[in-house]
Amino acid sequence: MDSTSPPRPPRYYVFSPFTVDTVTRSLFRDGCPVHLGSRAFDMLVTLVRHRGRVVEKDDFLREAWRGAVVEESNLTKQMSTLRKTLEDSRSPHRFIVTVPGLGYKFVATVEEREVIDDPPPAAASPQLSTSRLAPGLYGVLALAGALAFGGLTARMLLGRGLPGAASSPRTLWQLTFDTGVQANPAWSPDGRTIAYSSDRSGHGDIWLQPVAGGAPVRLTDSPLPDAEPDWSPDGTRIAFATLGAEGGIRVVPSAGGTVTAIAPFGDSPKWSPDGSLILFTHSDGSLPQLYVSTPDGSPRRILKDFLRGFGVIRFAWHPDSRHVSVWGTQPGAGLSFWTIAVDESDVVRSAISPGVLSQLERSGLRFADVDGCPFAFNWSPRGDALVFEGESHGVRNLWKVSVDPQTFAWTGGPERLTTASDLNTEPQLSRDGTRLAFVSRHERVRLWSFPFDARVGRLLGHGEALTSDAFDALSPDMSPDGSRLVYNAERGDVREVRVRDLRTGDETVLVKGDRRNRVVLRWAADSREVFYARDVPRPSRPEVVSALLSGGNERVVQSIAGTLDYVFDWAPDGRWLLGGWRSPAGFSEVRLVRADASHAGERVRTLVADRDAMLRLARLSPNQRWVAYAAGKAGASALQVVDVDGGPARAITDGTFFDDHPRWSPDGSILYFLSNRSGLFNVWGRRFDPATGQSVGEPFQVTSFDRSSQVIPSRLKQLGLSAAGDRLIVPVSEVSSNLWILDGLDRR
Repeated sequence: MDSTSPPRPPRYYVFSPFTVDTVTRSLFRDGCPVHLGSRAFDMLVTLVRHRGRVVEKDDFLREAWRGAVVEESNLTKQMSTLRKTLEDSRSPHRFIVTVPGLGYKFVATVEEREVIDDPPPAAASPQLSTSRLAPGLYGVLALAGALAFGGLTARMLLGRGLPGAASSPRTLWQLTFDTGVQANPAWSPDGRTIAYSSDRSGHGDIWLQPVAGGAPVRLTDSPLPDAEPDWSPDGTRIAFATLGAEGGIRVVPSAGGTVTAIAPFGDSPKWSPDGSLILFTHSDGSLPQLYVSTPDGSPRRILKDFLRGFGVIRFAWHPDSRHVSVWGTQPGAGLSFWTIAVDESDVVRSAISPGVLSQLERSGLRFADVDGCPFAFNWSPRGDALVFEGESHGVRNLWKVSVDPQTFAWTGGPERLTTASDLNTEPQLSRDGTRLAFVSRHERVRLWSFPFDARVGRLLGHGEALTSDAFDALSPDMSPDGSRLVYNAERGDVREVRVRDLRTGDETVLVKGDRRNRVVLRWAADSREVFYARDVPRPSRPEVVSALLSGGNERVVQSIAGTLDYVFDWAPDGRWLLGGWRSPAGFSEVRLVRADASHAGERVRTLVADRDAMLRLARLSPNQRWVAYAAGKAGASALQVVDVDGGPARAITDGTFFDDHPRWSPDGSILYFLSNRSGLFNVWGRRFDPATGQSVGEPFQVTSFDRSSQVIPSRLKQLGLSAAGDRLIVPVSEVSSNLWILDGLDRR
């Protein structure tokens, strides 16, 4: 079809009784807002702009999905949603006609307008007030709000009837309405504009969005992804991070202009409240590192001694510009919150009152993920409160904790600010503390299959999704004969084990869902049985379990308590387990443990031990001579290989990036792994000589996921490679997110 369009498309498309507003990305019926998802909205705009002509699948993929890989069923589902919204589901169709074998055609008469006489209400800034109401009435109002203010569904509302929830009205509204990923919001000092990152142009750039509505303005345009903007207190400049090996911390005038590099490394820049310094983080594969720099350059490291021993951290300026707060994990001490003077002359660990601790326990709330990695937080301008990302029963929302400004102790809350089934992340408070900008993020992880030559590390064609979008699919493993795939399916905090027949597409539930954590799914050599490790809580008693494809209950093979904390792999002959162990002396170890508990000979063999790194995700080579594993340190990790008979570890990668999840090619000549060395996570490979144990050549990239809306996720235990050598199976995270604003944060 002819895809040319006018240089400046009109703002409004009108076809009775509907009006499409392309600026606020809203649909109205007789002047009233109608909820329509972003994909279906883009499909509608594509149809209307090319009305009277056939729109084919490739046209939708180009204009509505921006080139992303999409299943046919997804397009059909979105079209069905669009027709239901337009009340056009039954034949004869008033608006959208199917052209068999070709595509769809929009057949109604359409008027194009720049202005309309009686514009509908601005959907970019709807106001929804809520208060403590009876549950039935609250549900009715919530549903009405969802239908009236496109995008605000019953899944996202202000907290109601929860401990510490606000009792006075606050307003919640959606700021951006784009497809793809909108993230990293940052308030201008006057509160009129939000800077954020978006991939709407095909890669990450910094954009400016007026809070009162209107079109966003693009601020940066580089071939590398730009993200994490932060506004200077005087409003004249914006600091941001450019991701990837050639990135670093940069500053650009907020009105546009020349970009200045102030550090050739780092990410997450944060301007001090007085505007004198920019705080940012960096990792070289050892300890987390914090730096400050003047706005013109000259970075210097801070808190070096204090951060010794910390793992992953989150950080923010205290409002006084003299202190930095750190939320992170220390060996033996767990998660803790500290506020430290930049010169380390004052170090305070925040005490947590019994009331707050009780509230946290009752609500099942934690401010870190299941692996102990802390969530983001932000200080209120007066220093009397903290806003955290928090997860309760598998749902991540935003929570407020009251703080004593003098002692930094947590004294009240947590108060729930939002509720949602989607992720609420990246809280950013306005400079006056009355408004909160955040990201509402929808993410689903599915397993994708790519035709692949594992001997040379080359994709042979496009991929296709294997699993449903009704749950997250994790921990994939191919059977030795290449005919089946086993994986974990997660809905919230409920997990089940599924098996997919790759020849027929049939799926079966091998182990029904519960809240037990089953990880490291591995096949028996005969492809008839699946082994995995299972956590048994209270007391913690990890054990090895198996399940037969022919059916039956889980069978406990053996307990690994006292010998392994984690299981990573099984030897093909079934005699050895490969796993990880944290010794009483503080060493992280990779061990071989005899699978037969009654064996009289050697039962435990430590292959490598490290006091400074966490050793994980080890895998035996096909010839069972080598063990590859990841050595993680402060947000980065290196791949290493060790001989099963002992000897020094050999480096495969240098730990400058996050290189993880090692997987061997079928002949052991290539070690594949997950890495963020190109900015976003992709599968990489490095050639390996199985005879000498030496790496060969430089790492090479296998996949090319380069948009944040469709990426390989960084979560643990999600990468899988085919044992048959003709298929690469990887998890693909399909992400969409937009910015929201919560007004009235100072009201109680």
